[in-house]
Amino acid sequence: MYYGDPFNGRGIDAQAIVTFVNDRRQGAEDSYRPFFAKTKAWYNIYRGIISGKFPSHRNDISVPMLFSYVLSDVSNKAQALFASQDIVQFQPRSDIDVSIAKKNTKLINQQLLDADTYAKGVDFLLSAAIYGTGIARLSWKFDQQDRLFRTRVLDQELTVRQPQVLFDGPNWDVVDILDFLPEPGKRRLRDCTWVIHTYYIDFDDLLAMQFDGRSMFDPVGIQELAQSPMSMQTVEAWKLRVTTYRTAQDMANRAVQRFSKPVRIDEYWGKVPQEFASNGDRNVVITVANQKVLLRHESNPFWNGQIPFLIYTPMPDIHALHGTGKCEIGEKLQSTINRLANIKLDAMEIFGAPMFFVNDQSGLDGQTLVSRPARMFKVTGDKVSDAVMPVSPDIRALGMIYNEIQQLGVFQQQGLGIDNSAIQGMEGPDRETAAGFFGRRDAALGRLAGEAELCGRMFVEPLADWFRDADRQLLTLPKQIAYLGPDAVLDPDSGLPVPQDQQSIGLDDLHPDFRSRAMGASHIIGKDLVAQKLLTYAQIAATNPVMLQITNWVSFTKDLARALNLNPAELLVQQVIPLVNQVAAGQGLGAGDMMGGMGMGQTAQPQQPPVNAMNTAQPMGA
Repeated sequence: MYYGDPFNGRGIDAQAIVTFVNDRRQGAEDSYRPFFAKTKAWYNIYRGIISGKFPSHRNDISVPMLFSYVLSDVSNKAQALFASQDIVQFQPRSDIDVSIAKKNTKLINQQLLDADTYAKGVDFLLSAAIYGTGIARLSWKFDQQDRLFRTRVLDQELTVRQPQVLFDGPNWDVVDILDFLPEPGKRRLRDCTWVIHTYYIDFDDLLAMQFDGRSMFDPVGIQELAQSPMSMQTVEAWKLRVTTYRTAQDMANRAVQRFSKPVRIDEYWGKVPQEFASNGDRNVVITVANQKVLLRHESNPFWNGQIPFLIYTPMPDIHALHGTGKCEIGEKLQSTINRLANIKLDAMEIFGAPMFFVNDQSGLDGQTLVSRPARMFKVTGDKVSDAVMPVSPDIRALGMIYNEIQQLGVFQQQGLGIDNSAIQGMEGPDRETAAGFFGRRDAALGRLAGEAELCGRMFVEPLADWFRDADRQLLTLPKQIAYLGPDAVLDPDSGLPVPQDQQSIGLDDLHPDFRSRAMGASHIIGKDLVAQKLLTYAQIAATNPVMLQITNWVSFTKDLARALNLNPAELLVQQVIPLVNQVAAGQGLGAGDMMGGMGMGQTAQPQQPPVNAMNTAQPMGA
């Protein structure tokens, strides 16, 4: 990670700074302890882990209703927010900024993909669904390692070792909810003046972060840390932390590692009292190792001065920073469903192999009285019924258990905003029309779309803005932009060839300010509904000459093909521009007008000659 300028020494008493961080961390831990105590139960109910000891003859199953609802919620949002190549879009302020906005859009989307945003986004949304809060840490990652290469010198092939940059750009990672302590009493992260992030790192990895002769941390602090291992209390906390939710035996095996050198890092970001300011700057970052060694105390290294964390709560709490999670809403209902299901299974097993009353004067051994087909018991007495009598309880209530489970599942769906038939594709009502299904699905997706829109506003757009701020400060320029597929040849908005100056981004391209817009919330509506809306638009446009002329029909056709699960590059004719030239010539228009040029702020020029097809024609799949 990028941590700013080299450590600037210890102008303030190091132990006083360590005490200050420890006091604020302890206060935050005490404040959030009741909330953190609930998180394990929410995780267990999601995973179907039932704690407790049960007799071997009793059933102990968990019906995966809540698990299914949570994953359906996460899958729909992840597909909408992170699956597309265009996660965000920067909106230009005027026609002059259109090309620069496009280049920034391509750059940031490329960096988001390089940061493995889809996989991390699933974890982020899963944390938000289970615990009510997703937390992300923002950073600039630089990874350079030596690699072997084959080269030829004087007709002789040699193997040489050279440094290679594997990653150099903005990055983000998911933070465990138990590792993040925001300032207590604040409802929004932007209102917090400080936060503390706790994590564990191996001492050897900490040393590896001191590269190229640059001291990322205080060299004196590193020497002290080598002689200051974690305390027993910290070690026990680490063992529990790295083996959370494992079995006791697994915990014992994993916690005792012969060559492990764990170091606990408490990283403080935000403002400090004036007496702890760094060169007069109160906005600082402080790194404390093992709760007793100061490794770093310096100004916030990022030029935007922001705390490098983002929080998303799909169901916000109006009184607290941590939101309400899906598992908190469904926990009690899921526990009841599990209990009822186990009761019915126990009853079916007991009465499938029924119990018997045995007369103690019959001479039968009750322990050996096991029923099986054609088995006979010799009984002393006049009547068999006097010796053995089956237990015949009233089991009529058992027939209603599954109906109760189904009703409890409906209650869960109402609380979580998940409809089995509309969202998960399960069997719906009998004799339902397609219009009825689409309407019900649209209504069910309305809440998910609202939560996805909130994620776009709280997380995706601020993430893109932070990436752009980091690029202004740290990006190596000029930067080549990767255009893939048909968009590498034809602009998806105008349909015209991509200009050469759009292929790279320079310093002047990073200066303008744009408003980022998350594209995902509009994608959460099902493709079938999108196709219906596009066809409806086409029917309206066919009756309106103005709409017919100003609509970007190339882009429209591509969107319609995608909504119908078709590949536009394979479906459309490869010579797009000559075809448009032909249509334009017949109407006395220019190709730019037909390709939606008026939608890009240009004015129609009926006398403009067609574009030269020989100079501009390019295959769609190039």
